[in-house]
Amino acid sequence: MDFEILSDSTIRARAVNELAEYSAKMPKNENPESNGLYKTFLSRLLQAATFGNSKSSSISPREVENVIALCKYLENSTDVAQLDVVFEKLSLFFIRLPSLNVLSPVGTSSWPTTQTELAFTLTSAFCNASSKSPALKSQVESSFLSFLENFKVGAQSPLRLSYYFALIGFIDALQKSVFFVTAYSSSIIQKLIDLLTAQFFIQVEVCMSEISEIEDQMAISRFEAEDSEFSSLLLMKLYKQLLVEHLKGHTTPEAMTESLLPSILKRAVSSQVVNGNGNGNGHIEESEESREFTTVLKQITEHSIQDAMAFEAGGNDILLSTYSRQQMASCIQASSLQIIALGVEKGVVDLSEVENITKRFMGDPSKVAYHQLADSLFGLVAMLSFKNRKMAHLLARKFPTLLLSHGLTGESASAVAASVAISLSRLSQEDIISTVYSITNILAPTSDFVTQRKKSFRNVSGLEPPKRISSRTMSPVSSLRSVGSAQRSVLNHIGHSDFGVELTSQSFENVLAAAVSFCKVLDDEQITVLMVTILCQKFGSVSKSLDIMLLKTLGTFMPIVDEREFLHILKLFTEGALKAVRKSDSAHKDAIIDIWVSVSESVASLSDTEIYRVYLHELLIGIANRGDDVRDLEHHRSNTEVSAVAQEIAIYFKPLAHLFPSLDTEPAKFTDLQTINLFKDAWFNLVVHGYSLNSEIGILHKETLKRIAYSSPPLADEYSWSRTETSIELNSVLRRGTSKHTEKLHKDSLSKTFSPKALDNAVFEFKISRPKLMFLAATLFLEDLRVETGDCSTSLIYFSDPSVAITGVQKYIGNIAVYITLKFIREVHRGGSATFAMDNVSEQLKKMLILCCHRDYELQDAAFQCCNYLIQKIPSSLCHHTSLFSLLDLLSLLFQSIVDADTNEYEPKVKFQATASNITLNLSDSYEWRRAAWQKLHKFGTSWTKLALMKCNYDMKSLLQAYISQIGLLNIGNIHFGVSFALEMAGSVLPSDRELSNLGVDAYSKTNTLAGFLSQFQWRNSFKNDILIKVAKFKTEGSPYLPGNVRRELQSIETRLHENVAIPSQELMNVLGDCTAVVIISPTLAAGFIGCLVRIPFKVFTSEIIDLAIGLWLTAIKERPDASAYILAQILSLWEEKIRCHDGLFNSSLTILDATYSRMEYLPTSKAEMDHLGSAANKKIKPHLLLIRLLGSHFEATMYRSDHVLKMFTQTFILALKGLRNGSLHPFARLARFELIDCALNILAVHISLKSRDVGELTSAILNGALSWFKLPQSTPFGGNKLKIKADYKLLQTITRRIAGLYFKQGSSFLSKKTLLLAFLEHEVSVIASWLDPLNPSDPSGTYLTSVGKPEVLDAFYANPRLAINLVKRYKLTSLNSMLRDLLLKHPLKALDEPFAVEYLLHSDSRSYGKPSKHLLLWSPLPPVDSIKLFMPPFNDDPFILQYTMRSLESHDVNLTFFYVPQIVQSLRHDSRLAYVRRFILETAKVSQLFAHQIIWNMLANRFKDEDSEVPDSIKPTLDEIMDAMLKTFSKKDFLFYEQEFRFFEEVTGISGKLKPYIKKSKAEKKAKIDEEMDRIIVKPGVYLPSNPDGVVVDINRKSGRPLQSHAKAPFMATFKIKKEIPDLSDDSQSKLVTIEQWMSAIFKVGDDCRQDVLALQLISVFRTIWTHAGLDVYVFPYRVTATAPGCGIIDVLPNSVSRDMLGREAVNGLYEYFISRFGPENSTEFQTARNNFVKSLAAYSVISYLLQFKDRHNGNIMYDDQGHILHIDFGFCFDIVPGGVKFEQSPFKLTKEMVRVMGGGQDTQAYKWFEELCVKAFLACRPYMDTIINCVVPMTESGLPCFKPATIKKLRARFVPEKSEKDAAIFMQGLIKKSFESASTKGYDEFQRLTNGIPY
Repeated sequence: MDFEILSDSTIRARAVNELAEYSAKMPKNENPESNGLYKTFLSRLLQAATFGNSKSSSISPREVENVIALCKYLENSTDVAQLDVVFEKLSLFFIRLPSLNVLSPVGTSSWPTTQTELAFTLTSAFCNASSKSPALKSQVESSFLSFLENFKVGAQSPLRLSYYFALIGFIDALQKSVFFVTAYSSSIIQKLIDLLTAQFFIQVEVCMSEISEIEDQMAISRFEAEDSEFSSLLLMKLYKQLLVEHLKGHTTPEAMTESLLPSILKRAVSSQVVNGNGNGNGHIEESEESREFTTVLKQITEHSIQDAMAFEAGGNDILLSTYSRQQMASCIQASSLQIIALGVEKGVVDLSEVENITKRFMGDPSKVAYHQLADSLFGLVAMLSFKNRKMAHLLARKFPTLLLSHGLTGESASAVAASVAISLSRLSQEDIISTVYSITNILAPTSDFVTQRKKSFRNVSGLEPPKRISSRTMSPVSSLRSVGSAQRSVLNHIGHSDFGVELTSQSFENVLAAAVSFCKVLDDEQITVLMVTILCQKFGSVSKSLDIMLLKTLGTFMPIVDEREFLHILKLFTEGALKAVRKSDSAHKDAIIDIWVSVSESVASLSDTEIYRVYLHELLIGIANRGDDVRDLEHHRSNTEVSAVAQEIAIYFKPLAHLFPSLDTEPAKFTDLQTINLFKDAWFNLVVHGYSLNSEIGILHKETLKRIAYSSPPLADEYSWSRTETSIELNSVLRRGTSKHTEKLHKDSLSKTFSPKALDNAVFEFKISRPKLMFLAATLFLEDLRVETGDCSTSLIYFSDPSVAITGVQKYIGNIAVYITLKFIREVHRGGSATFAMDNVSEQLKKMLILCCHRDYELQDAAFQCCNYLIQKIPSSLCHHTSLFSLLDLLSLLFQSIVDADTNEYEPKVKFQATASNITLNLSDSYEWRRAAWQKLHKFGTSWTKLALMKCNYDMKSLLQAYISQIGLLNIGNIHFGVSFALEMAGSVLPSDRELSNLGVDAYSKTNTLAGFLSQFQWRNSFKNDILIKVAKFKTEGSPYLPGNVRRELQSIETRLHENVAIPSQELMNVLGDCTAVVIISPTLAAGFIGCLVRIPFKVFTSEIIDLAIGLWLTAIKERPDASAYILAQILSLWEEKIRCHDGLFNSSLTILDATYSRMEYLPTSKAEMDHLGSAANKKIKPHLLLIRLLGSHFEATMYRSDHVLKMFTQTFILALKGLRNGSLHPFARLARFELIDCALNILAVHISLKSRDVGELTSAILNGALSWFKLPQSTPFGGNKLKIKADYKLLQTITRRIAGLYFKQGSSFLSKKTLLLAFLEHEVSVIASWLDPLNPSDPSGTYLTSVGKPEVLDAFYANPRLAINLVKRYKLTSLNSMLRDLLLKHPLKALDEPFAVEYLLHSDSRSYGKPSKHLLLWSPLPPVDSIKLFMPPFNDDPFILQYTMRSLESHDVNLTFFYVPQIVQSLRHDSRLAYVRRFILETAKVSQLFAHQIIWNMLANRFKDEDSEVPDSIKPTLDEIMDAMLKTFSKKDFLFYEQEFRFFEEVTGISGKLKPYIKKSKAEKKAKIDEEMDRIIVKPGVYLPSNPDGVVVDINRKSGRPLQSHAKAPFMATFKIKKEIPDLSDDSQSKLVTIEQWMSAIFKVGDDCRQDVLALQLISVFRTIWTHAGLDVYVFPYRVTATAPGCGIIDVLPNSVSRDMLGREAVNGLYEYFISRFGPENSTEFQTARNNFVKSLAAYSVISYLLQFKDRHNGNIMYDDQGHILHIDFGFCFDIVPGGVKFEQSPFKLTKEMVRVMGGGQDTQAYKWFEELCVKAFLACRPYMDTIINCVVPMTESGLPCFKPATIKKLRARFVPEKSEKDAAIFMQGLIKKSFESASTKGYDEFQRLTNGIPY
């Protein structure tokens, strides 16, 4: 070790400096003791500072040290007062410094003289101090001016040399602190200008000539040693540099770090862009400067012109006798030229004079020998070119010559090129191109040029710079006399140099550096492309050395050029390296690759750009394509050939490796398939050409390949699977021929990996083909490299690729994965590497544990095996939060996935995310798989955890505690299996528990250590415990501020709530927590705080806040029992307020509207809409449910404490039970309602035992409250949360049992209500039972009642007519319809609010109907479709009924009746003399133009019976008359809208007529005609398509027209952009609308009657609404069809769909194969999601197909969308019509073998069972709406549609099996499914279609 030996003086100097610095930086309030010490130090330092004494003429070394230390203080201190004191002390010394005799300290110093050091240090310190203390500014300025007074010529004659030494330090410091003279004062600059005259500089030279003191000679020598020979030139150089900095500060203060000249040129360019090019004599717009500055600038510029030319005039007084002086003279000229350039910009110089100077300089080759001078000269000329274009031409001519100058460096050439580029921007493109050629022509081929100069150094003067020439070698006098001749000699020498002969490597370097800078500044894509193209052409034309330089230069262009040039440059790298490899020129190859690597590193920073992707692809392609010229793939190649290609491949390794991150950072991730496939091919080609870890070439390049492997994606995985069965076997690279030696090498490697013993060759011969061998070898090679980077988990991912299983190599992949894991374990055991430290080990274990939950069984097994190896060998790998938390979270996620079966029925959640480990799992939708996976992980997890506990017990338990704590805070009140498992493991008795493990068997089996574990754990009850901690702290510290602060916070919260300002939940929690603390600690009952604690949650009233509040209330009750009654009273009081305000549970508005009253829409089923119907109600109901549960629990806990409390409970619950009469009937309200009933029954039981007077009132409230639920017509459970439905089922069973257990006296009114309630309850339980298990339905009815009949109906009617109607419907008591009618006629006023009573009011057993009373006019409106039915016989002549019907229809929104336009038009057939239908149409048309338009189109479609409009319909006169009358009633605005819309539609449909002449022409000709006509259509605002009246057309895809196949007609398809508003489902009220735009295609059909399709799709829409309102997750897509004329219509095209017929024509073997190719392997989440969609849609369409008897279900009429849904189209055959009149299709619906295969292939699969269940549920859900469906069909039966026969309605009704119970109906539907499965008639019809129409199946 080397030690620095320091003198005592040096040690002291350093110590003093550090103390001064610390003293300045020490904060005033920190460590007073230290502050005192530092202040004492400073005061002593000041006292010791006697150097300012005017009597002293010298200064000692110690005083020098003190001065420097005080300067240090000035630089670092911010104490203004101390700054003044120190400055005052130093300024006196500073002024006298030049005259003082300074004795240098002993030691080393980097300064030539101490005077210079002190002057520099003091000047810098003063400038710094003035910036911190503005008051010092004037004092510092005064000191500086006083300092300069020392140097006045004649003031002291002659001046000593020490004066000049001090002046050098002063000027040098000023130029580095130029902000002082720039920001504060220019007086110092002016002083220097006046001082530093020619006479002054001559004095300096004279002074040097007279030196005799040894100290002065040594000082001058030290200047020379620092490459700054002391002379007048040194002073002049520093002075000029100061002036440049000063001027730059004044003109470009915002860019002080930039040089002056570039700033000037930037402004010039900017001015040119703003003001235009102008002419050559234009002036640059000068900025506003003060007159003073302009004057100074002019003076400085004039001096600079003189200084620049002073070296050019012969016989001047400046000496250039040494190389150092020549350099300084050059620097002076460079600075002068920069100043002149500023003068040119500001217009203070004579341009002609400056131009002459520059021309003279440009003509002198010596001027370019010094790069600073060259930069300034060319920059000045560039500036002049903005004034005179000729200067730009001059610059362009001189530029190539400059580049050949021997003294020019690449850096300088780059700077000069920038100036040239700026200058040339004033010229034409041709001039620029000419310059490009002129500089690149220097690189023209010549004889081999000399890369090393023949002489070690040659400069333009012929002098050798390494030999320092002292100024003392020549007499100053003779030097002055010989300056002129010496300078002329130098110039003559330069002038005779021949630049065109000797081209050096430096010349080429200059050209290339200039080329880069030139293009960068011009920023012209064409010029850059030209430059790159020319440079590329030079490659290989001169020499290898130039090629290297060219590549280096071209590499800098690569990130900025476009793809074409980029690839061209990359090709040069490839060709150059390959050529070097083939010539065995390793040095040249390595040089190319080194440059290539730098290019990669540059491109690597652009990883998110397209250029990165292109570059990566080219490198991978280069590797993959080497050796691709093999013609015969079946035969072996020679090993020599294979090895040669392997050497060529190696050139790509380093460039590719450096494109990726290093091994100590995160690897790169690639997701696009093209990149992944290129990686695969690259690795495949490596092994084909002999690369492996056992081959010489593999070992040679191992480290580089390791970096590539680190970021390489696996060679097989589920995401990159090509979805073909031949992705491995037919891979062209894997099939590429190789050598026998290579094959043997890979076989040996694999053999050792697969088995301890060598595998028989027969295995490779017959079981492993060559592609498989190469694939396995590549896998082993890549993963073997990857494991050395610390990754052993990726090898398992290969199993996820189905092609691995398809090709049968999964067994060998498993062997490789085990091998990789074992190697990883060995590396960990070896130790010594951060790569295999425990952090990474646990991370790898985490990844493998995640793979233990993969959907692929074989991957799962392999992952378990590898995890087991790792944990068994390294148990501590699990003793890490990363791995252990992952295991616990995975167990929890799998458990959640099992629970998901009951919470998300038919919509399995596949994505699960953990909180502690941030793991995301995509699981299988199979619940059987989920249970098996959970059981397996639980089994292994138990074993692994116990092993880790045995090895590291305390650490593991600590981690388990941390996990429980973390999850406990995140999952308050939730089930979390990971926590349960952690507790179980922590309490396990293990062999490491020495004593407990030796207990007897019985004791051992029941003993655990959980008590000890819990005692060690800091258990916290989450938020409530925080409150108790706060209370304890308050009691300890006695803070008086808590109540006051909390009161203010509570007031703020209540004010904001009153103003409806949203408050974050966390803020509410904190404030309520503080409020609870106050309640607990208050010495008296804090009634006000208790009021806030209860009132605020009730104001917010969300389930989250109520749940939190319940915990707080219970905490307060527990801690303050004396406040419990008051808190309870507050809760009950506020809940009563909610009840009276009809909030949530007690608000009927939350009830789902009956489907018949809902708007029917032609839209696909929306799960979001379904969820919204549930979530909106749940948000409002759940807070009440939480309160009911709280009160129920608290009642049980306090029932015998106080009569007062019992009374409070009783009153509140009676109020709540009465509130149920107007409460919500939403299915989600069922649980809350009956939990309320259950709690009330508990209260009733106490009252009965006490024989209280409240028994009667409470009993009545309970019975009435329970019966109020059954005002709701029979409905199915809502949604797919099976747990919720089960909870309803169990609760209803409990309520039924408890109601049945109530005893009432015979004849009591309570008894009749009890019986009635039991009837309803039993039926409700029966409905839910069938719903819960539709495939094994049960019917528990009859348990408590044997029959339901007339007495129950009478009791129900007198209780509420709605109950009677629902009871009759539930029990199908049709025999009591007459009795019910009589009751309604007798008591009409009781049922006026029950619209469905009208059905019974008008009931009659005969064809006639019962005459209604006048009360019908007051009845509640019927649904639209039921109202329309009353326009039909036998009701169409009764005035009462017609008036009621009119009022009923008019009460509905027009958007609701809009849907039933076809039925309304058909009802005109029976419009009586009273013409109510006509009146309704005309009046509604005035309200809605859209309704009017739809009526007109429908009337037009129904005027004739035939498609050719030749046979008029009997209704035609009526329709014509109404249309005419309607048009006459239109306002002017409405009529214009009508004309505009119908004209637009006619223009579109008219295209069909114009296509008729083209019917026999080609499709291309037809399309051209359609496009021509589409171009002519003008889209006017407000127009719409008849099939989409809820949106407007905003655009047309003019090229979307497509002719459709037809023999005699001309239908076509076109696409339109539709703008519409849809409800925002994120808004609970759905009142908010959002605007969307979407492209929609429509078919304009001619020659086909569309009216039957209209009816079928209308009915499908009704089914959609029914199922949506039932929350049943089945899917249909009722697209729109609108009949607009006889045989004409517009049909919406199903988006993103393809027919099964088209799939067959596209050579897809089957539906299952289509799903695989479209959605991925069967175990992928995409496939499973698509399959679930298929199941839901198949079930829905199957039920509809059966009920509506859809026929002609061949594969052309069945579609599949891009989400897997099956969709039906073309409903020309339904009800009672079949194709050809032959009943081929006798099955209830189409269910083929290929459909079943998609659902798993058999009837016992989960998907098939779901299909069966959904079919049954869909059937059960629509049965209550049988009459709605029938009422839609009845008006259409006389329309003349061929699908109707006399028995159509009867058969339709029979298909609903209305007489059957829920259980029997479920069984019936199962029978239909069995009958349909692979029906012979279905298969026969498909074959018939194939033979007759060529439709495949």
